[in-house]
Amino acid sequence: MKNTQKIYTILTAIFVLMLTATQAFALPAAASITSEDVINNLTVTETDISSGLNSGYEPSGAVWNHYLNKLFIVGDDGDVTSMDRDGSNVQDYFPGGDLEGITIKDPTSDYLYVLVEHPDTIKQFSITDGDFTGNEWDLTSWLTGSDNQGAEGITYIPAGQHPYSSVSGGIFAVGLQADGKVYFFDLDTSTNGAVSLIDSISLEYDGSTISSDISGMDYHRTFRTLFVISDSRDALVGLQADRSGSVETWVQTVEYDVPGSNQEGIAFTDGNRVFQSVFIAEDSGDTLRYDLTVSNPFRMLAIQWLLRH
Repeated sequence: MKNTQKIYTILTAIFVLMLTATQAFALPAAASITSEDVINNLTVTETDISSGLNSGYEPSGAVWNHYLNKLFIVGDDGDVTSMDRDGSNVQDYFPGGDLEGITIKDPTSDYLYVLVEHPDTIKQFSITDGDFTGNEWDLTSWLTGSDNQGAEGITYIPAGQHPYSSVSGGIFAVGLQADGKVYFFDLDTSTNGAVSLIDSISLEYDGSTISSDISGMDYHRTFRTLFVISDSRDALVGLQADRSGSVETWVQTVEYDVPGSNQEGIAFTDGNRVFQSVFIAEDSGDTLRYDLTVSNPFRMLAIQWLLRH
């Protein structure tokens, strides 16, 4: 077992943070539910779901599709793999390339967006065909570095949930290993090659700037939080859009230690569910699922109702 206490701290603290966040769910002023009610009703369990992966598989990115109820992961040997949440029903595809991240724009569509390191590129992948479609977007004008210090993490942020008023649609966030920054791109998925840089930001952890080794990310659409992992620091950082005044940027809201090592992918189950699982993909070969479970479901029904209204 890994250190489940760490992931328990992460998940419960994130939940409590979002419970009072003005951009996510806020409790009514008269509500009697407290943060302690939430924490006292939650436990966390860990499950290794790696057994169905091929020998030598090195997971490097992950995303959950709540419409299909499937976890998609990529490996840096050119693998794209889908599985159920318990690791069963594994389906492997081999489009090739140094694949470092994966994300979803529309869960109901046939397409995934895969991040390739060297040359740093986003490629469209068809689930039906099990291969790249030929549509791709070159990021090398902005992401530079040595061959093994390139793009490492990607996630999609829907329209209305990012701070950039100049962009009417959703955007893609990409993490660069060489400098530890997150880059935000306006990418037209209907037009091959049409991409432009919007912004880039640096992150901090434990009082200092993360200067390298951004390794994975996932945007939580319900909590409206961008989560970023740095594997060299075993760190998780959470960001929320800042829409105050004329400012168009992100505010860092949480930072936590992450259990395990070589963490290269993180994926939250979402789909407007308050309670959820989180998957962590490790380059060493493990894919782990951590579940929040409720010890008093009747008490938590009241909490869920308040959070949703």
